Amino acid sequence: MIEQTERRRQWRSDIVNEHLHAPGQAVGGNVARGQRRESGLQFEAGDPAIRNTHGHAKTDRANPGAEVQHPFIGFRVRRRGEQHGIDRNTVSASGLQKPDPAAQQRVFCGGRFQEGIAFSHDIVSQLGHSGQDYLHVMATVVSLEGKRKAPSLEPLLSLCAEDMARVDREILVRMRSPVALIPQLANHLVGAGGKRMRPLLTIAAARLCGYDVDDDRHVKLATCVEFIHSATLLHDDVVDVSALRRGKPTANSVWGDKASVLVGDFLFTRSFELMVDVGELEILRILCNASSTIAEGEVLQLVTQRDISTPEATYLEVIKAKTARLFAAAAEVGAMVAGCKPAERVALESFGMNLGIAFQLVDDALDYAGREAKLGKTVGDDFREGKITLPVILAFLRGRATEREFWKRTIEKLDQRPEDLEQAQSLIERHNAVADTFERARHYGAMARDALGLFVDSPLKAAMLEAVDFAIDRAH
Repeated sequence: MIEQTERRRQWRSDIVNEHLHAPGQAVGGNVARGQRRESGLQFEAGDPAIRNTHGHAKTDRANPGAEVQHPFIGFRVRRRGEQHGIDRNTVSASGLQKPDPAAQQRVFCGGRFQEGIAFSHDIVSQLGHSGQDYLHVMATVVSLEGKRKAPSLEPLLSLCAEDMARVDREILVRMRSPVALIPQLANHLVGAGGKRMRPLLTIAAARLCGYDVDDDRHVKLATCVEFIHSATLLHDDVVDVSALRRGKPTANSVWGDKASVLVGDFLFTRSFELMVDVGELEILRILCNASSTIAEGEVLQLVTQRDISTPEATYLEVIKAKTARLFAAAAEVGAMVAGCKPAERVALESFGMNLGIAFQLVDDALDYAGREAKLGKTVGDDFREGKITLPVILAFLRGRATEREFWKRTIEKLDQRPEDLEQAQSLIERHNAVADTFERARHYGAMARDALGLFVDSPLKAAMLEAVDFAIDRAH
């Protein structure tokens, strides 16, 4: 780490004792003329010593975990022996392995390095034409992106594996019906896989709060949450006329709209049966309110659909209602069934709400920037349906008059041509709308992480924190 340097005159005698050392020798950790010396420096994130050309603090957002190898970092020694701080020369590539241009930065004097960037330095003095000695500053930044372990849901799934297996069995039992189409269609959706994030939140929250009762109330609540979610998906696919869900044809595209709506209703009724089985009125109230809020969010989205003037605040209301509310309820009822303290209940409700907002923000961004095979749904569905999502809102607000006319034609009038999706993606990229949507997702993700600060460190807490990173890292 480089500490703040004091700007003062420092004479040659401060560096080298010429009575004891001949010119050109290195003394300790200091630098003598004509010598090369290597040692290690450790820098930390966000330090004002890493600055742009205007002297403002700047870190490499693209590759925050970058490594700088073999830079030449030195001090300018004037003709009279005065020594100043690090020379304000451009940090430039020096032919080292795999330089990352996006991560290269300027190094200025008078500061500390941050961000956990590892430097080694080689100090060289050269005699200039004016009789001054100069030490040049050069560095190559090598991206460590490929070495970074991607966050995963697996640690949380592993810790909750036994409970989640019981949830899967409960789902199969509760989907049974003498009407053959009901389990057939329901299993088409529920059995298609998915991340099971919402029931997993219920199980994890209960365990985090110390749930160790030998019964199945937490399993029933997790199953209830999954049925509410599945019912809304069946209804959503009908409303949105979606053809692909989790990489498979949607139920409405296979059995038709009427069957999908009715089986969705069946799953809703099963969820209420499960709530009653648990037998706690306050839990019943929370899940009932969540169900009605989801419906309100869907209607609000329908009202704002194709309205290009929709403000960001209204968009956030929509995703809080139709997505984040169930995340919040799932975590909150898990805490309640464990008999948690009031503060823990509030913390887990906040965790779920902010995680849900971040999750939906990433989902909406990926509709313009994702890959269909990875998403499990058709890229550009939101555009084709005229949905108002944050990338569209930002691109419209930042666009020129001609660009706004494009959005009005394609979103408000749904007058779309084959090449319009590519044009929409281009405009969204031009105005950094996807990048800023991801940035907002990271903000809500940070709030979700902070909400767990109330709980003591444990493998389960660490796995829940990683689940937040996983929800956002889907962007990569």
